[in-house]
Amino acid sequence: MGYLHIFDPRKGHSTVTWDPEVEEAVKQAERIFKEKLSDPVPRYAYKVPKGNAAVSERITEFDPQAEEIYVIAPMVGG
Repeated sequence: MGYLHIFDPRKGHSTVTWDPEVEEAVKQAERIFKEKLSDPVPRYAYKVPKGNAAVSERITEFDPQAEEIYVIAPMVGG
């Protein structure tokens, strides 16, 4: 089971799950991933081994075999 965590500055946190062996679920998660990265609000995606954020890897393509993917907007100061 894969988890796509989306942190949106306007809408908060949401999670999409997919089973890598279910083609339709993978397509839906990939579609959402691409939507979020192409949004006018800049976002970054990171692949994280479940429970180990210390070894995250920035990605630009959806990985259906990833355990967890985080899509976040960069922090801005002010």
